[in-house]
Amino acid sequence: MTAIDSHAHVFKRGLPLAANIRYAPDYDATPEDYIRNLDAKGMSNGFLVQPSFLGTDNSYMLEALRRYPNRFRGIVVVQPDIRQDALQELAAAGVVGIRLNLIGVQNPQFNADPGRCC
Repeated sequence: MTAIDSHAHVFKRGLPLAANIRYAPDYDATPEDYIRNLDAKGMSNGFLVQPSFLGTDNSYMLEALRRYPNRFRGIVVVQPDIRQDALQELAAAGVVGIRLNLIGVQNPQFNADPGRCC
């Protein structure tokens, strides 16, 4: 049976944190922890969403996507001016969406030339 969880975060203590965070956990939430939780609930797959406290360093989540390509897809946090080739690399790793963390910044103009956005 296919059952998909739509939102979970993976992280561990000691990862580099983004500037100006509002929260930093004092525990680990590993991909293996998440798989155990999915299995216990009878869920086949899950979406990993980059936590805001890790900013645009998606490396830990990307590692999980590459390690478990049959279980996970990902949503990354990126800068509004991310290059097209970088988006293609993310897609190849299992990323299917992006999230822009816009707290405290001016809203980007999505209809503008990507090279001149923001």
